[in-house]
Amino acid sequence: MAELLIHWIVPLALLFAVFPKLDKRMVLLLFPLAFFQDLDHLVSARSLFYNVFLFAFVLIAVYFLSKKNKAVVLIAFFFLSSHLLLDLGYPGFAPLYPLSGGRISVDYMLYSVNAGNHLGEIRSYFLVDQLPPNVFDQGQVSVLLSNQTVAISLLALSLLFARWYSGRK
Repeated sequence: MAELLIHWIVPLALLFAVFPKLDKRMVLLLFPLAFFQDLDHLVSARSLFYNVFLFAFVLIAVYFLSKKNKAVVLIAFFFLSSHLLLDLGYPGFAPLYPLSGGRISVDYMLYSVNAGNHLGEIRSYFLVDQLPPNVFDQGQVSVLLSNQTVAISLLALSLLFARWYSGRK
């Protein structure tokens, strides 16, 4: 259920929040692209749906099916890339599959160890594997920032930038 909210609802809500005047019918028609990569669950081949070649193929198809409508292609790009960005944590994805099975993955966590009533030491790790052993068993720990928080923030910032940029013309 959490994946449904993060992969589907968050990109849709962000898009409508930043661009409330978008044609809602057009956005909802493109909305299935937000979970296009989840088709990998049907065939048990994650790398097949998480690579730049299929990504480009889908965007080119949208481009021609939409009669070269730039707004439609940008919305499709946003939905496809939001899913990739939100899935950047472990196990990541292989962007150059089938040429290479090498995966890209970024694990990030910013947390604080509480000491009594005040905020203790704040630590940041790029790879969750580097976390000190039993860090969450040593007392109260608050996760301040995680992969998905960073991804959602980047999605929101990209939309805000797009809105600002489109207003300059």
